[in-house]
Amino acid sequence: MGKKERKEESALINQIKDYKRKFRDSLKENLLKEREQRHKKGEVFFKGLWVPEDKLLTVRKKLKRRGLVIFLEIHALVFILLLFNYLLWFGFERFLLP
Repeated sequence: MGKKERKEESALINQIKDYKRKFRDSLKENLLKEREQRHKKGEVFFKGLWVPEDKLLTVRKKLKRRGLVIFLEIHALVFILLLFNYLLWFGFERFLLP
């Protein structure tokens, strides 16, 4: 009885593997078809979105500007934290330490 169950289990596992492979292949085919259709329409996949080629430069500029803003915000935050620590150190040294 044990060998029969093993054969049935292995057959089921093989069916699951075949289904998984077929599903993966069909998904890949669908994605490639969609990609070809979008390219024919003149769209480009950029940063997770399908963007028309004529708007691609504006999207790049906006993303570049957003990256610059985030960069400056992080540096301003670090500068403010350092200034705050310096003021605390100066206050403790001046008023609390003998």
